[in-house]
Amino acid sequence: MLTRVDRVLFSLVSSVAVCGVPVAWAQCQAWSSGFDTPGNGLDASVIALVRFDDGTGPALYAGGQFTSAGGVPAAHIAKWDGSTWSPLGLGVGTGPQDWVFALAVYDDGTGPALFAGGQFSSAGGVPTRNIAKWYGSHWEALGVGVGPGAFDSVGALAVYDDGSGPALYVGGSFVTAGGAPALNIAKWNGANWSSVGGGVSNDDAQEATGVSAFAVFDRGSGPELFAGGHFQRAGGVLVNHVARWDGSLWNSIGGIAAVGTNAVVQSLIVFDDGSAPALFVGGLFTAAGGVPAHDIARWSGTSWDALGGGIGGPLGRRVYSMTAFDDGGGLALYAGGDFSTADGGPTNRVARWRHSHWTPLGSGIGGAWSAYVVYSLAVFENGSTGGNDLLAGGFFDVAGGLSSRCIAEWEGCAGRGIEFCFGDGSSAPCPCGNTGSSGRGCDNSATTGGALLNGVGTPSLSADTLVLTSSGERATAFSLFLQGSLAVGPLTYGDGLRCVGGTLKRLYTRNAASGVVSAPQGTEASISTRSLVLGDPIPIGGIRYYQVYYRDPSPTFCPDPPGNSWNISNARSVIWGQ
Repeated sequence: MLTRVDRVLFSLVSSVAVCGVPVAWAQCQAWSSGFDTPGNGLDASVIALVRFDDGTGPALYAGGQFTSAGGVPAAHIAKWDGSTWSPLGLGVGTGPQDWVFALAVYDDGTGPALFAGGQFSSAGGVPTRNIAKWYGSHWEALGVGVGPGAFDSVGALAVYDDGSGPALYVGGSFVTAGGAPALNIAKWNGANWSSVGGGVSNDDAQEATGVSAFAVFDRGSGPELFAGGHFQRAGGVLVNHVARWDGSLWNSIGGIAAVGTNAVVQSLIVFDDGSAPALFVGGLFTAAGGVPAHDIARWSGTSWDALGGGIGGPLGRRVYSMTAFDDGGGLALYAGGDFSTADGGPTNRVARWRHSHWTPLGSGIGGAWSAYVVYSLAVFENGSTGGNDLLAGGFFDVAGGLSSRCIAEWEGCAGRGIEFCFGDGSSAPCPCGNTGSSGRGCDNSATTGGALLNGVGTPSLSADTLVLTSSGERATAFSLFLQGSLAVGPLTYGDGLRCVGGTLKRLYTRNAASGVVSAPQGTEASISTRSLVLGDPIPIGGIRYYQVYYRDPSPTFCPDPPGNSWNISNARSVIWGQ
């Protein structure tokens, strides 16, 4: 009979535990050796990455300066299907000065297609001006394209609906689009070009001007298009490097002391880091809206904030790209560029913003070249694990100590789960010095080294075969499988450490046999079904956290306070797939 212990547990499960303390995660995430094979990289810079399905399945498309991908000739653009590279027809451009700077997917009424922007005069042998459309089998021009100038280029692409239907917005450095005036920004509706509110400019006509990034953000009054780059004015309005297009007029992004940023903006993304969706701005600046912010800042829709100590480094500190990704430790913002520090700590060209802190991705990106840089980040499915991975493109030859020429893969842990919340001293001290063995929970009175929670099977909502097993408990301990919607702590809990919180559910109860307990068993409902029945339906891509509570009533081991008559395994996070 469970009296006091059961009441304590019921109280725990009935509450919502939210803790802002960062969780100590296991090092499941790592740089992949997938591009470590000789000839599996690219021979020059990768500047743009995008996911697109041309009808043959999802693939990752890369654009840049390269002419070879995986040893296959590919003029400045190539397709990666998860295992091999292939060219897109004859590619884009013909010379060493041809580049692809931007990629986007847009449906102009004939079905989704891939659009490439950059600095080139042909695509697949078809004459073009700095922008072209790939149907999946051939290239097409967009009218007469963008700009006739020798140095004109397209640097940013985005889809936005200003009320007249979705259109492709094109930014860069040019003065005409479709043969008509368009100052560094233009709109393509699938048939015709048009200017966008007078475009963007600098007060000094001799100063380089251009649009480097777009994002669509809804401040609460409807989606608006945001443009970032090197410009002072938009439609004649002083904006300072970042501007807001509401569909008819350009507007500034104000601050208490100033508008915009005090220097160049290179990247934009909308992301919710836990407070609310906001516009994140990256580039090369030291202030945003008058607020000190080193090269990256957040605009809530009304005010600016810095992201910790920001980005830095002695040789470079631009943020060229940002993306949102969950590598199994929770959704986070990832930034890439030529920086070497974040929050003052080493990060080497790529860093992760989560729980209000910057953290590195292993040893980061590097190489023999002094000017190595990450230009683009994208999320793409990993066929071998069934989950998503983070892809980084740029100019480098090493990622995490592995050879990785101009493209690298940071592996997520979707489908495999991440073990964390250890009682081995790496997470937090155990309640009474009862440190467990490596990777386990805190030790127990049977001195097993602590309980170890593992999982086998597939966490699929349509075919759930996941089974959780806790070993190293007391021989016949009563055990309870806990599921939480949040990672918390680590928090002292009985003789152990608890890291599951949020919406808590008691999935299964049973007694251990020889210190081992597994669930589900036999005809028991699967974990995802059990969660649904208990009122917590798991969405596709949802993350849940698991630990196993077990009785340890020895009166002499870890007595109260601070211990108690129960203990708990290490924790495990699981990303649920379709």
